Amino acid sequence: MYGPVRHSPRRLLMLIAGAGCAVALVACGSAGAAGGSGGQSSSSSGTSQSSQSSSQSSSTDSSTDSSQQSDTAASGSDTSSSAVAADPKSLLPADLAAKGTIVVGSDVEYPPFEAYAADNKTVVGLDRDVADGLEKELGVKLEFQNAAFDSLIPGLVSARYDMVMSAMTDNKDREKQVDFVDYVKAGGGILLPADNPKGIKTPDDLCGLNIAVDKGTTEVDDATVQSDKCVKDGKKALNTTVYPGNNQMILALQTGRADAAMIDSVSGAQVAKESDGKLIALPPYNASYFGIVFPKGADQLEKAVQAALQAMKADGSYQKIYEKYGLGDATVDEFTINGAITTGGGLGS
Repeated sequence: MYGPVRHSPRRLLMLIAGAGCAVALVACGSAGAAGGSGGQSSSSSGTSQSSQSSSQSSSTDSSTDSSQQSDTAASGSDTSSSAVAADPKSLLPADLAAKGTIVVGSDVEYPPFEAYAADNKTVVGLDRDVADGLEKELGVKLEFQNAAFDSLIPGLVSARYDMVMSAMTDNKDREKQVDFVDYVKAGGGILLPADNPKGIKTPDDLCGLNIAVDKGTTEVDDATVQSDKCVKDGKKALNTTVYPGNNQMILALQTGRADAAMIDSVSGAQVAKESDGKLIALPPYNASYFGIVFPKGADQLEKAVQAALQAMKADGSYQKIYEKYGLGDATVDEFTINGAITTGGGLGS
């Protein structure tokens, strides 16, 4: 099981205890600053630094048609199997091979992807297991460093990390700053009280309600898009509050300050599962892909990691990791580089 929360940014609520409405928050990162339960209220028509969930096109064989090839060339994505045919160790940049360590930025309070064990130091979760597989294929260690989710891309751009593993959605807005190797199928989700007093079934049912979102996530943009749609349809806008971390967002939902929380579908399902029946998660309202993230210009490292993932898929270890967490359907057919096809904000796409 996961250990207690080390401060808050973007972490999951793992236990919602019954007695006296006591709420225990469980972690998934380490360098995040302590945060209160308050959030920053915003009208959903404003802008955010998060980017929208996106659908990825993945190639299923090495002979795509000419239109797909031109689209790939235009977007800079690389889906060819030849890109992952080489030995991963031979593709690793010489400086990283010599150092023997790849520094990985992560918001380590986000089960099932990353969390701290009971010792509050050891990183566990799907991303850590994938990292263990990458270590085997690349011949170097992957060292996780915890930080707030919205600081990960700035940290990557400033060379604080070599790469990022933190359930980050690949989309075109983010691709302007960084590169992705996509490795998880996910989507946008809605988390609700188990009795669902507002009768919410789709994003259109959120009009006029109090909605909680986590700072820096694509769901901030989703809330803005949905709010604009509500107004266009003659309904009330969403009353959206942006919280500094996932735990605060979920606590707002549990204590009735929010009618619903917008969260990625995989993590939302995990929160509901661990809530002792107090929360439920709706099916995904759109499709997106999470990627391992790299600074621009790190092509050699990207190709090395892509090749390592392909090797893990070939030997079956990639699938086994996902099945361990009940996410067998979240695996991808191809580990596409920069496969996003939408910009931020695109509910239902």
